[in-house]
Amino acid sequence: MFAILGLIGKFLTFIPGLTDLGNKWVTASYDAKVKTFVAKTGASRDVAVAAIAAQAQVAGKWWFVAALMPALAGPFVIWSWKAIAVDKVFCVFLFGVTCSTDPLGTDLMEVYKTIIYSMFGFAAIREFTK
Repeated sequence: MFAILGLIGKFLTFIPGLTDLGNKWVTASYDAKVKTFVAKTGASRDVAVAAIAAQAQVAGKWWFVAALMPALAGPFVIWSWKAIAVDKVFCVFLFGVTCSTDPLGTDLMEVYKTIIYSMFGFAAIREFTK
């Protein structure tokens, strides 16, 4: 996995300006995190940089927790794309035939709803409670 990412990174260095754009984007993102931390806490810039570095260190050690949500949502994302893109777009609009994906059972539908609500509902709650 890391070898593939390394190859992609080497490939992207051949495209002029793309690495500069990536570096500028990462720098702007990091500066925005620092400014947000300073605005919320009133701490100095050095304290904000140290806190963000500590958070990144913890995130690096607990990567598997961050990977849990995409791992659980992956099969439902694939099912959704198949049901929408293949059945509705390709079959009906492009070929004029009817395709159908097997419906989810009631237990799987509840899991699907839980994943969707936890991903988007939490983001909406967090956004509206600022």
